[in-house]
Amino acid sequence: VNSGYKMPFTARSYNMTVNHRRRILSSTTGHPSRWNDKTLIRYDKFACRVHRGDILNDNIFELLEHDDNGNVVRVRYRGIWLMVDNGYLDWACTIPPLKRSNDVNEIRWSHWLESMRKDVECAFGILKGRFRILKTGVRVHGSVACDKIWLTCCALHNLLLDADGLDNMWNGSVPVNSYWDSEGGEFHQSEIPLAVQRMNENLGVLNRTYDTSGSERGSDAPILSQVVNDGNEELCDGPLKGSDGIYIVRNMNQNDFRRRLINHFSILYQANKIEWPRRNEK
Repeated sequence: VNSGYKMPFTARSYNMTVNHRRRILSSTTGHPSRWNDKTLIRYDKFACRVHRGDILNDNIFELLEHDDNGNVVRVRYRGIWLMVDNGYLDWACTIPPLKRSNDVNEIRWSHWLESMRKDVECAFGILKGRFRILKTGVRVHGSVACDKIWLTCCALHNLLLDADGLDNMWNGSVPVNSYWDSEGGEFHQSEIPLAVQRMNENLGVLNRTYDTSGSERGSDAPILSQVVNDGNEELCDGPLKGSDGIYIVRNMNQNDFRRRLINHFSILYQANKIEWPRRNEK
């Protein structure tokens, strides 16, 4: 019953949340590996509590956007959001990259999100590298024993981060200039990143590709904020804003909140204020 559709042997799947220093913040117990991510997240207590507003709902952050006059303003939001891939439910607190787009800002933002989201993939790889039992197979009977081994490895992993000083807050950063746009904003076909090359392929329904002509988006291309709910998104019944005028992330539409994240990133990118975090040097 635990055989996965990707593997010919019995396996268990775990949903894990990490920060950018690979510290494990939460992990589910094991579930049949035949389950997809949309099912697994239903059993992820951390993600579900964030979605319901039971935890971290007092966190306040700001995003930049343009007002009606074109001025850059700061807008406040309450809650948190998690970087995920496109296999999860369309909650506003779980933000995936765009599968397809012909807008350079959306492509650039998705490329960066994919790069940052790989921290969780690295964490899985580090766990398998540190603990041989996770790499060669768990030789015990019963799912309960497997869960105990997995959660113990997660706890030891966090302890080792503390002992090695790798869980300290990053206090440095590396300025990132536009590495595939020229100084004049012109696009160089020979410097297309792999992520953009994948998006240039025929991806099905919309068949949207990156336009290298320098022209604006055509009138037939759908706008992100106008994309309708495909049935996977669970809209909350709560108010969009609190009594203090602060937007509540978990009550927003995923497409709308993602559009705001893209606008925020684009404003900072154009101002050359995007920086890649750097680990503390001992």
